[in-house]
Amino acid sequence: MVVLDSEHIGYVLDNEPPAPLVDEATAEERQTHKKWEDDELKVRRYIKSSLSSQLLEQYEKLQELYDESISTVSYEVTSKLFRMRMVEGTSLSDHVLKMIKLIKQVEGFDLYLEYRIQVNLILQPLPPSFKSYITNFNMNKLVTSIETL
Repeated sequence: MVVLDSEHIGYVLDNEPPAPLVDEATAEERQTHKKWEDDELKVRRYIKSSLSSQLLEQYEKLQELYDESISTVSYEVTSKLFRMRMVEGTSLSDHVLKMIKLIKQVEGFDLYLEYRIQVNLILQPLPPSFKSYITNFNMNKLVTSIETL
């Protein structure tokens, strides 16, 4: 911890990482995100180098198991996201909330979807009765957050 504090990178252990970058991110937001990633990598290296060889071996085995598990879970979540369909007559707000929840879960696996892809993933499963809304949305190039779709 002394090394981390002396290099002013210990904050990555105590704070949440910055939000995923969006296409419209400012240069300052991009710089902050890059600094976080660089500092997190340094912290990981310091921690790994301080582990005994036996403990490091156990860590690497656990990491492999975790990665396999994460791959399976991320596959299931993305599969559900891409196959989601809204049934005619069900609540639009419920559909949008479910889709946002799935998108956030996907982002939790470091799979970031650009804004336009997120919007398309929410709009494509809508039933045929929403065709005019989708056409209007696309023709007028409406820009909104996915939460206010």
